[in-house]
Amino acid sequence: MKAVEIASREYPILSKEERVKKALEIMYKKKVDRILISRDRNKLYGIVTEWDIMYKLSLSRQEMYSPYNIPLSGIATYPVDSITPGTELKTAVNMFLIKGYSSLPVVDDDMNIIGLVTKKEVIKFYLPKLREYDTPISEVMEKVRGKVELFHSLIQAETKMKASGYNTLIVHDKNRFIGIITAANIARLVFSVKKIYPSVKWEYYLSNLLVADATIRDVYTLSPDDKLYDAAEIIAYRTQKLIPILDEDENVIGVVSRRHILKYIINKGLL
Repeated sequence: MKAVEIASREYPILSKEERVKKALEIMYKKKVDRILISRDRNKLYGIVTEWDIMYKLSLSRQEMYSPYNIPLSGIATYPVDSITPGTELKTAVNMFLIKGYSSLPVVDDDMNIIGLVTKKEVIKFYLPKLREYDTPISEVMEKVRGKVELFHSLIQAETKMKASGYNTLIVHDKNRFIGIITAANIARLVFSVKKIYPSVKWEYYLSNLLVADATIRDVYTLSPDDKLYDAAEIIAYRTQKLIPILDEDENVIGVVSRRHILKYIINKGLL
């Protein structure tokens, strides 16, 4: 099977001359975490992710310029690996797992954008197959590595994200699950502060932000006895990238991510 067969053809595309403000607006409106960046109309230039934006609008950076004025070419991942219409889906999934990618643009011989293959689209495609397995989440989940206290500073959360490479952290209060915090939420909050307040006030307001200010509390969770299919279905049709696994006391005991599900698909020989 070719990867292009499950590629999304409607993924947002912006010119490299557009500004960060536009990318954030589209990410929020379309509920996506990345945008394809083009040059010469429809030729692939790169990709901008929520991670790229968080880095540029970092809480620890003190540049006194408006984020409105940052062109996407200045923060995009460039050059970016891509695949062709002839690339096998198994090859794309292996690139996800080996190189750590979350998506791969599909382009023709002239680098014109055809679509985008994502981990989410792969999981969605294999949902009917996953339904046939009765695997409990406890067999697949991983110990929580990226978590942060509710009332820690937002700078601490950002620092932990950068150090760990996770773009989503579990938020807890004495190990009791509260919600999650994402790179996109941090970026939006920093952007809002820099939009509302004059530059001389940025350092003061940013240094006083807490994890609680950016926590997403409306989150799907599961128990270790639930099925892997349940996690896959949430990830396939919702915006969550990982599912917190809670015990009876609402303590976080593990997580299941898109990566875990893809590894399961490969290990079962479904590709």
